[in-house]
Amino acid sequence: MIDKNTITELVEQQLVDTDVFIVAVGITNTNDIVVELDSKSGIDTNLCSSITHCILTKFGSEIDNYNIEVGSVGLTTPLKTLKQYQNVVDTTVEVVTKEGKKFKGEMKSVSEADFTIEIEAMVKPEGAKRKQLIKQNITFAYGDVKTVCRYIKV
Repeated sequence: MIDKNTITELVEQQLVDTDVFIVAVGITNTNDIVVELDSKSGIDTNLCSSITHCILTKFGSEIDNYNIEVGSVGLTTPLKTLKQYQNVVDTTVEVVTKEGKKFKGEMKSVSEADFTIEIEAMVKPEGAKRKQLIKQNITFAYGDVKTVCRYIKV
């Protein structure tokens, strides 16, 4: 029987000595096996082909009725794992909170409980006549955000 844990272990063996890591492995009701990968340096199509071949070889005829999709999560896909958050430190991200507020800033730090971004905001300091552009850090607990994506300026 094909199960998610077996596929995950098989893929992890193929990723040893690379900076590529698994974001998600899923098997849908329509017999699609989906493996999402990420890496700070990008995902090579040859690696995806190699992983697909390993899955086919491991399961043989058991997998005849399945579609296999192995690929990169993409730049605009919301972050899902701690490793993805760690990989975007010092890059610009867009955070959408559960209340619908959006923040754009540079990812500064990541821990297992939360992450911090640095934003620029126009603030009127006490006693000043005009607002000034300042940088400030905002920390979010993972449970307080709806999505966090890499920010791509177009």
